[in-house]
Amino acid sequence: MRGMNTGPDGIGAKLGVLAIGLFLSMHQVWAEPHADVDIVIASGQLATEGGIYATGSFAGRVFDGELAPGNPDNTTIEPGFDAPVGTFQSGNQVRFDFVQQLLYWSGTALTAPPANLTVTLGANSRTISGTATSGLPGFLVATADGSGGFHKDMTWSLSNTAADGLYGVVLTLGPEAGTTGFTTSDPFLIGFVNGTVADVPGGFAAMVNVALVPEPSSMALAALGVAGVLAAGYRRRRRAAGPKSTATEIAG
Repeated sequence: MRGMNTGPDGIGAKLGVLAIGLFLSMHQVWAEPHADVDIVIASGQLATEGGIYATGSFAGRVFDGELAPGNPDNTTIEPGFDAPVGTFQSGNQVRFDFVQQLLYWSGTALTAPPANLTVTLGANSRTISGTATSGLPGFLVATADGSGGFHKDMTWSLSNTAADGLYGVVLTLGPEAGTTGFTTSDPFLIGFVNGTVADVPGGFAAMVNVALVPEPSSMALAALGVAGVLAAGYRRRRRAAGPKSTATEIAG
């Protein structure tokens, strides 16, 4: 990479601007919480919309719920999953899967979850822990009705003795076996507030950082790719300009 700052086009400077842009793209604007995970299909892939960030690279990928105290469990059915009319073909089936372990924010830091979190829908139930680093297969969320849409609420629960904190699950939505026409969504995060939690926005930001931000190596590869495009453009401009003529050099 030595020498990237030399030459009339300042390739190194442009790459520096690109790097700054990558970091700025992480900035989010906190919005009012949105109750449901809205589901659409974009270019053949399931995508999620809504959530707690109004703008930025994670808009539509971070959602919240609040667990209400109960006996025997602290529970919520929010956020629900909502697909507008016409999103799917009638009979299309959508499932969810956990893609990594349960996350936990104590109010000051991310740490090992002191409890497991369970999701239930009808006869189906899954419990995710802080040690399931590879995630956990989920189950069918809903089948599109005759209008091509659906709304489904699942029950999320913690033991009523679970410590206060923000508990986060990282999911994908995708086609159930036998359903075609769309692919699996990018991962998204749902954070559940249990009891009294300090600095909830900070907790969401910390979870996003470990759950949704690309690995540094991926960001480096992307930057190198753009650097290659910039360098190629510079070489094309140099060839188009051609070498300085001997006559001009002598005349000068």
